[in-house]
Amino acid sequence: VVFATLSAVSGVERGIRRLSEFNMLLAACLVIFVLIAGPTLFLLNALVMNIGDYITGFIDMSFNTYAFDQPTDWLNAWTIFFWAWWIAWGPFVGLFLARISRGRTIRQFTVGTLILPMTFMIVWMSIMGNSAIDMVMGGAQEFGDKAMNTPASSIYLFMESLPLAGITTIVVSILALVFFVTSGDSGALVLSNFTSILKDVNHDAPVWMRILWATIIG
Repeated sequence: VVFATLSAVSGVERGIRRLSEFNMLLAACLVIFVLIAGPTLFLLNALVMNIGDYITGFIDMSFNTYAFDQPTDWLNAWTIFFWAWWIAWGPFVGLFLARISRGRTIRQFTVGTLILPMTFMIVWMSIMGNSAIDMVMGGAQEFGDKAMNTPASSIYLFMESLPLAGITTIVVSILALVFFVTSGDSGALVLSNFTSILKDVNHDAPVWMRILWATIIG
């Protein structure tokens, strides 16, 4: 709460921006480390295959309504979950993206909000996910069982299988903390703007309002 409040108070160009850049740099370093320390050739092959699967399956999965064989339980659960997710995040994320994109072109906005995040997630899931799959395929059944039963601890169990486990565990903890903080500070900033009359579009709500919303979110 304290970190989110300080970040929200410092504004978009200082705290929020710097914290987000730091987190993305740290995440990129972690991915590169896992790629080098893990089964590099297998992971690169898996990355290429995953990109191909995404491209070839995009149209089919976009239009597949399961008209003849509907997986009812999964379809219902998925729909309810993501409705709640979009309703909770949609309004403030939309305004936050508009806030940080002022002065940019449509092309820059599209690249920054759609293409770059998707590319990063494909790389992250391919390298981190397939590294864990490779462990299970190699006989790490205990790791697979723990990952299924206690998913929150799986990233730490995975890091223990690689060199420099002490350092990478700290990095993962910092990443998790800062990801929460960056969600909190952006939420506090946008909600304070929602509940204020802004006389200048280039300025945000008063500091006391940002502190209030950061505290409420916390």
